[in-house]
Amino acid sequence: MDLVSAKSLSETIDRVNQAYFYDALPNKKERSRAADMILSRAGAQNSYGRNTFGLTRADEAGRTHTSTGEALTSPAPRNHIHAEEACRCLIIFERS
Repeated sequence: MDLVSAKSLSETIDRVNQAYFYDALPNKKERSRAADMILSRAGAQNSYGRNTFGLTRADEAGRTHTSTGEALTSPAPRNHIHAEEACRCLIIFERS
């Protein structure tokens, strides 16, 4: 399973969460690629707070949602939730 969406932090997070939920995380190399992608978004201009993870331009141009499907239409909650979920993905990788 390819965890990385090169153009979307949101999609990468969704793929990690899905793989984790189904106990299907791929090998360490693929997890490392996904972690690198997530870490590359640290401190992005649109991040919620200092040194948190910001969405990509593709994410901002499209619709983003929570893992349970609720649309995130306001920038502050959208960025906040994705920053938290990015951290959660990194924790998952550390434990696996």
